[in-house]
Amino acid sequence: MKKISSIQTLSIFFLSIGLLNHVILIPFLLSTGGRDAWFFSSLNIGLIPIWVYILSRIIKNMDNQSLTDWLENRFGKHIKNIALFFIVIYLISLVLATTKETIDWITTSFLFETPSLAIIIPFTLLCIFLAHSGMRSIAICSSVLLPIVVILGIFVATGNIPTKDYSHLLPLFENGYFHGIKTLQYSGYGLAELILIVFFKKNFRISSI
Repeated sequence: MKKISSIQTLSIFFLSIGLLNHVILIPFLLSTGGRDAWFFSSLNIGLIPIWVYILSRIIKNMDNQSLTDWLENRFGKHIKNIALFFIVIYLISLVLATTKETIDWITTSFLFETPSLAIIIPFTLLCIFLAHSGMRSIAICSSVLLPIVVILGIFVATGNIPTKDYSHLLPLFENGYFHGIKTLQYSGYGLAELILIVFFKKNFRISSI
């Protein structure tokens, strides 16, 4: 199997985690934490080095084995099957949630009167085609799309500067000191997605840049 570079791997993760954090999670954060959402979400920054360290230890302990081989050698066949079952459930739920939120965003942003089925079918067919083409195809597409997404994101962010009012960020804790604490859980979901890099360890043999 052909290798994918570190830059391509980062492109895949930036697009995936960016979609989750920017499109899917923000409405949940605002509805749960309100004005306090940005403060509690920023607390997760301190967890990033810890989580990255844990993942690096897991990858190192796998010793160039695939996830399935590592689970079987470490915990036995039965535990491996149970773990893989929950992993599959997690991945399927992630795909379904991402697809639903993406379609909802498309229909509410610019394709207001387009039937959802007319969007879901080509979107699903494209995903199936890329999955069938292999990880390298996904990596190449991600490398091409990421700069476009970044440029458009900067354009939108800078274009909205005249209408932004940062005074709405304060005051904090109007509804109590722990009103928005649940946003820690929601904002942590994006960080948790980094666990997917474990699946890249053997099957895709990430190469150097």
